[in-house]
Amino acid sequence: MQNHLNLGTRAAQTFFWALVCALATTPGALAYDLAKPLYSAAAGSNWGWSHAYITSATPYNKVGVVEAGSSRGSGCAVQRHIVLTCGHVVLDDRGNWRTNIRWDRARTSLSTAPLSPAKSYVSSTYQSRLQEGYAKNQTAAFSQDWAFLAFYDSSAGNGGWVDMAVDYLEALDNSNQRAHFEIVGYPSALYSSSTDRRRDEMHSTSPYMTYSQWYRNASFYYRGTSYLPDWFYTYDLFSEGGNSGGPVFCIVNGVKYVSGIYVSGVEGYVQAGARELTRDLYNILVTYDGLYKTWASTPVAAIRSGTPVKVNQTWAQAISVGSDGRLQCTFFNGYYWQTYSLGGQTLDAGAKAPFDIDPVTGMVFYISGGDVWVAYVGSTGWAHLRVLDYGVGVTGTPVALSYDPTFRLAGVTQSNGTKRLLYFTGFSWASFTTTFPGGRLVSSDAGISIAWDYKSGGGLLGRYFYGGWQNLDVTANLGGVLPGDTSPTATLDGKLARFGGGLAYASNYSTLELLMFWYGYWTRVSLQSGVNSRSWIAADRFRSSIFCVDTSGKLAVMVPGTTSWQKTATSINSTADSSGAVVEAWGTMFHATGSSLSVCALQ
Repeated sequence: MQNHLNLGTRAAQTFFWALVCALATTPGALAYDLAKPLYSAAAGSNWGWSHAYITSATPYNKVGVVEAGSSRGSGCAVQRHIVLTCGHVVLDDRGNWRTNIRWDRARTSLSTAPLSPAKSYVSSTYQSRLQEGYAKNQTAAFSQDWAFLAFYDSSAGNGGWVDMAVDYLEALDNSNQRAHFEIVGYPSALYSSSTDRRRDEMHSTSPYMTYSQWYRNASFYYRGTSYLPDWFYTYDLFSEGGNSGGPVFCIVNGVKYVSGIYVSGVEGYVQAGARELTRDLYNILVTYDGLYKTWASTPVAAIRSGTPVKVNQTWAQAISVGSDGRLQCTFFNGYYWQTYSLGGQTLDAGAKAPFDIDPVTGMVFYISGGDVWVAYVGSTGWAHLRVLDYGVGVTGTPVALSYDPTFRLAGVTQSNGTKRLLYFTGFSWASFTTTFPGGRLVSSDAGISIAWDYKSGGGLLGRYFYGGWQNLDVTANLGGVLPGDTSPTATLDGKLARFGGGLAYASNYSTLELLMFWYGYWTRVSLQSGVNSRSWIAADRFRSSIFCVDTSGKLAVMVPGTTSWQKTATSINSTADSSGAVVEAWGTMFHATGSSLSVCALQ
């Protein structure tokens, strides 16, 4: 069953339209440009284009047929998820919704089956006019004659959409100027025979042959109140039934934009009438396009399986381990995602967390050949420097790396369970050993560097650095909250994320939880259930979103709702052993699954 929602257009719920029956000229004295078929094989062809051209050329491939039961009109994709049309295509003469609403983009006589939208929306003002008894072709209804179809996937704008020109007709009317316009759609009423193939062919007026002047109708009175309508008319262009809902393209510097909706043919001496694309209607279309966006994932690079992915927030780059075992950088070059190698050493395959990144400077610390190296951008590109040589005065074997950007300390977990902290003195790199075993360095929002580790029995244990390492047994009274390997060389890499002044993680109760310091005590807050207990966590603090893996192995997006947190299920396959990171300024998330690095974003 199809759901619909009625929308008003302005806060004052203004009503529009005026009668156009007092024009001085006679219809016989007017010449107008009639919409003609675009397909070359049809009689009366306009441009002689092929089906292939019509279905691939911008902006015609964004125009299509909107069907609603026995009603048929036209429409145009104006956003990825939105098709703009007119209200009298989807409503009957009494304002009731028609059934079986469908969209067929770039229809030709060779088209495939049309698609059904998730929901359809119409102006509540227009619907109320019909329900009050006004005919659909009366001025009290036509100026609010707009509707749109919404799709969860990219069915609306598959192949793109046409940009909109806001208040363009009004600007021309105010300046008393003419411009190039084009009406596009499917005016099937031009042909009397139901078998005429031209009924399923796209038509167009001549875009560069006719300068059009559009006029705003004068004020009129509805129930004693004066209104200025958003309906414009012209004597220069004309189409027929079936074209209703099709776009009125304005042409600016050779580029075509949607400036209005074709809603009426001849009325009095007017050849064509259009509902202008006003600022309030534009805002509605853009807002609802955002509501129907879904998460989509695109593979962008091959990686070494089982390795993490990190993000340089300053440069919006993802750092990962390539299939050759060396560090690589993935970024968007303005046209597509590009990956290049940082060169340097091959990372140790046995390390549980072989590298970490300074998200501000972009330096990458990594383990190779049993030593610790740092990669940084030098004068001629990426350079690599060994900063911790385990063969010279340092014992043990490095197995995991983590980095604290607040105090600019690199933490190295060693095979004997001890932790070595690496820092830059201003002249050279130095390190010292702490008695705190394992863990991962995470900076709190208060600027305190905290090293976290698994507590015996599955709890969370930490120590904070404030002139020296201090004990921080945060889960003493909370019970076991974080499952996993509790050996001295275990790593929490990717399992913790700073969020909202606290620490987000997936608990051993398959619940997304937040650990916060509240009035002198550590408090555990349960946010949302259905999370894989070994999931990695990636937090986008700017947009209040947390990414993780749910119990079905799918990528899940957790967002705060009105009264509680909500889980946005996606169709993206991930695993609990993968990793993820977020470019917070973009709202783009990278996730590693198996041997593939993918970019995940709302589309």
